Amino acid sequence: MHNVNLLTKYENNRLIRPLLQLIPLGIGSGIDSFLMITLNKMRQKRVEIFFDKLSEGTICIHDDYLRSDEFVHKYMVTMKYVIDTQQKEKIEMFANIFKSSLDSEKRIFNLNVYEDFSGILNNLSYREICALEIFERFYNKKQIDEHENELQLIFKFWKEFEEKMEIELGVSKNSVENYMIKISRTGCYQEITGGFLDYSGGKGKLTPLYFELRDYVLEK
Repeated sequence: MHNVNLLTKYENNRLIRPLLQLIPLGIGSGIDSFLMITLNKMRQKRVEIFFDKLSEGTICIHDDYLRSDEFVHKYMVTMKYVIDTQQKEKIEMFANIFKSSLDSEKRIFNLNVYEDFSGILNNLSYREICALEIFERFYNKKQIDEHENELQLIFKFWKEFEEKMEIELGVSKNSVENYMIKISRTGCYQEITGGFLDYSGGKGKLTPLYFELRDYVLEK
């Protein structure tokens, strides 16, 4: 029944209506247990959040591309991630990155690039995404001068950053270094190494990969 409601909701949207027919994992199928009914409702809600976000604005896309194997593959990969994602904000990020991948002028239009970037987004927890955003805000507030290196700039705000992480995300100040280094597995954050005086490691910086991903998934 909910599938029917979604079809009615998007009956005039030439992008979303056909996509509803391809939703994986049995959305709208017959369910006979309470647990599966609950699971099905969760999936339906996540799908609706995705399509609500996707329907915002206009998307210029050729009909031929809508029927291509590449487009369908991008969609199926994305929908699998969406159905497994709890946070509304992260589901909206998947809608943003999928929408970005439909623009032939962008690098992410390439299928292999899209698989990489959507996979990175999937591997980041929502709390980790928030941590990267908080770090960026602090970094942007400070100005590096000609007599200091990037590590010295980061030392200027690191204590404040630790306090913010504890207050907003519940990461204890003593755990912030390890928490951020853990994010380096995605390529969005990199620990600073080298023979700096009195530096024993633990601090890091955002990577070009992070800024590119951010431009695809966050609101302008």
